[in-house]
Amino acid sequence: MKAKTEEIRAFPSVGRAASVTMFILLNVLTCNAGQKENTAQCSQVYTHTFDEVFQASQETIERDGNFVADLDKTKGTMKSKTASGSVVEEIVLTSGAKNGETSVNVTHHYLVYSTFMVHHTELQEKQGAAACSAFLGRVQKVLATYR
Repeated sequence: MKAKTEEIRAFPSVGRAASVTMFILLNVLTCNAGQKENTAQCSQVYTHTFDEVFQASQETIERDGNFVADLDKTKGTMKSKTASGSVVEEIVLTSGAKNGETSVNVTHHYLVYSTFMVHHTELQEKQGAAACSAFLGRVQKVLATYR
């Protein structure tokens, strides 16, 4: 019995290292297991030309510090990505029936981390919807500088 206790005392850091490693692995698995993608959609009609709204949308993405991806002016589509990649906005522009009207549809994709708190995910869903409509408000501010 005395030999076993001496062996345990000889390597006390091994037990600590193993417990720290287990703790880190459990935290990583717990946090990543609760990810899911949510979407929020919103749209707005502007009384500006297609070219103006397209340029204003692109400027808004860049002013927000995001990256413009998949830019296609002929289709009227673009994507906005954050540096972490956790938020992607798909923006579709269409010319309206009236001359000088352009419709902007934004689909805001974002990751929701549902670890232990239900209220936390509900808050993130509300923030996703608010971010979607806030983007359209910032586009309007950029368009206001054009005229």
